Amino acid sequence: MRIINQFVMALQRALRQNDLRPEERAAELEQLIGEAVNLDQRLLLSMDPTSIVSMLKLGDFDEHLGEYVVRSMYLEANLLDEAGQSDTASLRRMQAAAIAKEYNIDVNAEDVSPQALEEFFDEQEKASQPLSS
Repeated sequence: MRIINQFVMALQRALRQNDLRPEERAAELEQLIGEAVNLDQRLLLSMDPTSIVSMLKLGDFDEHLGEYVVRSMYLEANLLDEAGQSDTASLRRMQAAAIAKEYNIDVNAEDVSPQALEEFFDEQEKASQPLSS
């Protein structure tokens, strides 16, 4: 549960920390992704989409984190576009799409608009609250 909270906080910071440059916010997400999948983020995020899926299958990838990883990768791609790094942004979207397809995660690039992420955060918060009797 702790890593999920870290993802939510990192996604929220990436959306709201306008005082940081887009590449700084993207780097923060990259570090979190690497920690979540227990691999060096520079190695992992430099792989082609097929290789990244193969590496995750060989490792100890927690599928429960998959939705957060994919959302983070799509958001990072948007930040990389803002920073003028369109080639890396394109690679990140292809990697995210490959992971989503492999693990049947119903998330796409449109699901990381600020409004869509706020709705996602609200849903996650409601789901984590205990039911009252």
